[in-house]
Amino acid sequence: MLGINKDGKCKWTYINTDACYKELAQAPDGKIYVTNYQYLNDAAISSISIDEFSATGKFIGSVYSASYTAEHLFDRTSQIMDLQFSGDELTFVTRTDDELLLYSINLKENNKPQIKAVVPWDDKKEHAIKYCYDHEIGIFYVITALGNIYEINSNGNDTKLLSYQKEEGFNIPYSMALVDGVLVVSDIGSRTVKYYNGQSFQTMASMKENDDFFTDPALYYSIARASQNDVTVVSSYATYRLNVNTKAISQVNTEIAFSTGEYVRIMFTWLCGLYLVLLGLSAVIFFAIYYYKKVGFTDFTYNFIVIIIVVSISSLVIVKYTDILYNAYQDSSIDKISSIGKLIANNISYEDVKSIDNLEDFNSQNYRNIINFLNNNASNSEDVFYIDDTGLNKKDNLWNADIYLGINRFFENRIYFILSMPEEAGAIYPLEVAEKDAINLICQNNTLIYPDYVGYFGSYCLVQVPIVSDNNEVVGAVEVGFNKNSFMKEMRAKQIEIIISTAVVLLLSLLLLKEIFFGIKMFFVKKSSEAGQLIDSRSVRTPIFLGQTAYHLSVVCGPLFAMQLYNETFGVSKEIAVAVAYSVTLLFVGISAFISGVLIKKIHLHKLLVIGTILSIVGELIAATSGGLTQFIVGRSMFGSGAGMILNILDTMVAMQPDEERVTQGFTMSSAGTNAGTIVGVALGATVITSLGYRWVYVVSAFILLILLITAILFYNKDNVPDAMNYVEVNSDMSFLHFVGNKRVIGYIFFLTVPYFICMGFIDFFLPLEGKNQGLNEETISYIIIIFGLISIYLGPVLTKKLLSILDSYIVLIISAVVMSTAIIYYGLMQSVFALVFACVAIAFADSFFQSVQNIYFTQLPESIQYGQSSTLALSNVVIGMAQMGQAYLFAFAMFFGIKRSFLIIGISFLVLTAIFLILNFEDKNHNKIQKNTNYMNH
Repeated sequence: MLGINKDGKCKWTYINTDACYKELAQAPDGKIYVTNYQYLNDAAISSISIDEFSATGKFIGSVYSASYTAEHLFDRTSQIMDLQFSGDELTFVTRTDDELLLYSINLKENNKPQIKAVVPWDDKKEHAIKYCYDHEIGIFYVITALGNIYEINSNGNDTKLLSYQKEEGFNIPYSMALVDGVLVVSDIGSRTVKYYNGQSFQTMASMKENDDFFTDPALYYSIARASQNDVTVVSSYATYRLNVNTKAISQVNTEIAFSTGEYVRIMFTWLCGLYLVLLGLSAVIFFAIYYYKKVGFTDFTYNFIVIIIVVSISSLVIVKYTDILYNAYQDSSIDKISSIGKLIANNISYEDVKSIDNLEDFNSQNYRNIINFLNNNASNSEDVFYIDDTGLNKKDNLWNADIYLGINRFFENRIYFILSMPEEAGAIYPLEVAEKDAINLICQNNTLIYPDYVGYFGSYCLVQVPIVSDNNEVVGAVEVGFNKNSFMKEMRAKQIEIIISTAVVLLLSLLLLKEIFFGIKMFFVKKSSEAGQLIDSRSVRTPIFLGQTAYHLSVVCGPLFAMQLYNETFGVSKEIAVAVAYSVTLLFVGISAFISGVLIKKIHLHKLLVIGTILSIVGELIAATSGGLTQFIVGRSMFGSGAGMILNILDTMVAMQPDEERVTQGFTMSSAGTNAGTIVGVALGATVITSLGYRWVYVVSAFILLILLITAILFYNKDNVPDAMNYVEVNSDMSFLHFVGNKRVIGYIFFLTVPYFICMGFIDFFLPLEGKNQGLNEETISYIIIIFGLISIYLGPVLTKKLLSILDSYIVLIISAVVMSTAIIYYGLMQSVFALVFACVAIAFADSFFQSVQNIYFTQLPESIQYGQSSTLALSNVVIGMAQMGQAYLFAFAMFFGIKRSFLIIGISFLVLTAIFLILNFEDKNHNKIQKNTNYMNH
């Protein structure tokens, strides 16, 4: 909307791209009221509202709204017309299928609509396309699709068909307005403007070419009140002002200049935008300098090069493929709408089309045959289409809102719609696309293509396919098109997908290359080692990366594949069965950790690593070939046994290094490999699912584990790994029962660690299933998990170091727990795609520092030092594994009994347990302060 002053300058603008404003009225106090339409397609209206704005164009609210239903493509829906003020009341006219109604809204009272007048009207017999009300004499005026104009007394007792003299060509009254009690009508058939003198209609202006003011072939669509004696005549090309009394015509200047105030506002907006850009650029430069000082030249250069590569390649891809994608996308869509047009043209009855030669045929059987044919084929058959990334495709419900179609007919060298989707159209409706050459081409049985047609109803890409009779006569054309504005939105969305996909692929590729180069480096370090020398503890990064990649490969699809394999013969509900299938892996990881802890006293570590890898490979192959849920559970159990052994053996290799520096380096590299494997595994899993299906995920996982097996054989032997067979824990002077009976240990295990890692099931178990329910595909879910991992990788070290420098470790853990529980409560209340993503980001923030700090906190307790730190970490890992095993059951029950109620219970319960943990630590907080030791902080 534009606010224009008396000098013709724009004082303000208001833009709402989701609105379709049609009619406007201004109250005596300056407030503005506008009808706002929402559409199911180009014709069927889903809802109408009357929106209220201030005199300066600020949206206030809606004072009226109504909704409509449309089952078929050509269902007729109502509109709001003749919006005006009568005293202090806002009035408008609308209709139902059997009544015309005059509403009024007293804006100084309760804004409640009241019916002021109502008259009977059979719209199925004669469709009303325009209607208005004369408040002085209490008369409704109606224009119908048959070209008739009615005058109806507000008491409903007197319906009069007004005399409308026929002139040359078709008479198609289209729009009307009341000006000082005079009814003015525009006729788009004869191209005239007429007024009613109480007895008959008289021509006051002609719109024929080279006659009066008409100088172009545009059809004048609508007229509206302009002032006491004037109307505006509006087309898509020009606007004219016509005086009813003098018949004087003048063109309205639509090139609007901005006022000084509006110019200032526009310039201020640009300056603010420039300021924000400069501020953002300054922040980037400041961060780059800060980051350089923190990490040094090597890491800074590497990360800077990575960013340059990602941005450069992404930009090249976008520039290269934008035009190609646009042209291919449009060409494919044109081909398919041409196919639709040909399909309709070949099957529609040309006799029905040829028989439509006057407005009265709107009620003919031939006209109904055409409507029935199109509605039946558009709504109920399989030949229904929609736009996606390949253009226009079939779907099994109503036509897409951005597709329109119509049937055209030729009369006297002009082309007319005889059936069209625009609501206002009747049985005969002249087209603006009426060039003589175009008509000749159609008549020669050629399909016309308009890739960028801009008309009154918007910008379209359309085709016109000839309808040919048995004797090869072209009697008309089928017109099919799609909205270019929506088309461009689809294109932008596709470009955004390309940008995201390209950036993700590049980041993952660079991450994967980094891990490959690191593995090669460690192999050569091992080759250069002297005989009997322990291998570099950092070497665990490569097998940890491979193992975590294989494990997380199935995170996205594990619950989904289990649901696919489930059948009712399993004996329990689907949710519980899927939870069992998911948690059994974690169960056997914990069991295997205990067993491998005993076996390391009897079997060399490198041999156990090989055995665990072989078990995992066999388990994945069993899962890949599963014919039912039972076999799948067996396979995942075997995989969990092998995975638990692998992870425990690698941790033991690090923990048994002869000095603290090597231990720190080993665990640091283990953490890096874990995070990298998580991200690569999730992304690779989504790609495999999309391309090959669920089963191939486990085949690929088995192949990665085969690489791990080869790596284990090449890297490790009995001489270069620590000997655990003769290892004795030096600090074990406290019994296990005495240790776990301590109140701080109880608080850590039962009030913090167990509930926290159970709640982490929101990411591991709940996210894939709920994301699917919210309409997200596997690839999108994997992107969310990737974002989760990236936040943990890049934000974790910074937050951990910063928080521990100013807070006690138990306080940091409490912050993380509060964020986690709040995120769960938030999703329980909101439950939307945005809420799901927001909750995942919040949990990623909490998890980025929780897992590092919880190890520091637990190992620094006096009881843990006395019991033995390696044994303490082993107990912590077992507890975490058992808690993770309970994730699936908790969230499966939550989905079964209702997300909102269950999530509120989970979140509030976790907050209560966190408060208890705080109380247990607050009693003797001096025991919880961490030592300012750089090695531990890095660890």
